[in-house]
Amino acid sequence: MERVCFRVGLVVAIRAKITGLLGVMITASHNQHEDNGVKIVERDGSMLNVDWEPIAETIVNSKNIAETISAFTPPSDKDFNIFKLAAATDEV
Repeated sequence: MERVCFRVGLVVAIRAKITGLLGVMITASHNQHEDNGVKIVERDGSMLNVDWEPIAETIVNSKNIAETISAFTPPSDKDFNIFKLAAATDEV
């Protein structure tokens, strides 16, 4: 879970750079530990924007996070320009 939390933190940092505010919820279940997880919450209290779910999954499940981030080709949506900005400025 440590690796997952760190990588979710990367997704939250990138998304928060755009929206200005995001939340993270660590969930724990009384069932098996596989049911535990992390949820990303948008500033209005809703779950992570559906357009960001595949990006989050790619980053969190990557075998080589540095390679994934540097090779990531974002969609043309204006929200994803942060990846180009981060690559150019090394701010993320």
